[in-house]
Amino acid sequence: MNRNAYPIDPKLLQRLRSKKPAVREAAERELAAMGPEAVNALLEMLEKESVNRAKRKKIGIAVVCCYILLMILLAASGNGEKVSSFTGMTGAWVALFAATQIQKDAARVLARYDDKRGVGRLAEALEYQDKVVQREVEDALVRLLPRLLATDHALLTPDQRRCLDRALLKRRKADLALAILGAYEQIGDPDSVVVVERIADGHVKGAAPEVIARAAEVLPAMRVRAEAVRAAQTLLRPVEVADADILLRPVESGPSGPVEMLVRPVDADEAPDQPSAEAAAETPNVVGASG
Repeated sequence: MNRNAYPIDPKLLQRLRSKKPAVREAAERELAAMGPEAVNALLEMLEKESVNRAKRKKIGIAVVCCYILLMILLAASGNGEKVSSFTGMTGAWVALFAATQIQKDAARVLARYDDKRGVGRLAEALEYQDKVVQREVEDALVRLLPRLLATDHALLTPDQRRCLDRALLKRRKADLALAILGAYEQIGDPDSVVVVERIADGHVKGAAPEVIARAAEVLPAMRVRAEAVRAAQTLLRPVEVADADILLRPVESGPSGPVEMLVRPVDADEAPDQPSAEAAAETPNVVGASG
C-alpha cells in the first residue's frame, strides 16, 4: 500500500503516540498547523482504510470457507489428525479481520476534535478490539452524540448505527448508552427501534436503571421517526413499469380476411347507391318545410 496517497502522513500519527516527549511535541505542532483541515484528512484516511478492510474481510471469509472444506475432505479421507496442523492459521485470520494500526491511530486523533462529522467513524472504532482506542472513542462519542440534530441523519450510515446498537447491548458504560439514546431520539432508524424496545422492556441484562428509563422516554419519538423513514423509502421506491418486451411485442395474429380485401379499391359497379346531385337538390329541406 502506498501510504503517500493519504492526505495526512501516517507516520505523523505514529509519532503522536511516541514515548519520547520531544517527538510527540513536534508531531503535535505539525498536526496543529493543519488546523481544521486535519479532520477532513483523518476522515478521508479512515474511509480509504475502511474500504481496504472490507476487501480483507472478503478474503478472510473465502479463506475460512476453503479451510472448512479442507477439514471436511481430510476427515472424510481418514486424515483428520492433520487438521491440527492448520490451527496456526488462526492468527492470520484474525489479522485479516482486525483494524489496521492506521485506523487505530486515526480514530484516536479524530476523537480529540469537537467535530460531529466524525461520529460515524468513531462508532466503527468502538469495535477495533483495542482498549485504549475504545476508551478514547467512547469519551468522544459521549461528548459529540448529544449534539446531533435530526438534520445530521446522514452523518451515520446504517452499518455505523448497527455499531451503536451493539454498543447499547454489550457495554455497561451508562453515559455512553445515554448519549446513544439521546442521539437516536434525533437520528434513529427502524432497526434501532427494535434494540431500544428491548432495553425499555428490561430484556437487556445489565442495563442500568437510568438507561432503561431513558430508552422508554425516547421510544415514542423514535417510532414516529421510523415511520417517517419508512414512508420516505416507500415514496422513493421506483415505479414498476411494464416489460419492454410486452410494450414492443408484435401482433401475434394477422387480419381474419385476405389483406388484398383491405386495400382493394371499390369498383364502380359495387359502389352503394348514392343520390345524384339533381336528386339531392330536389329533396326538400325537412327543417325548412316544418317552418
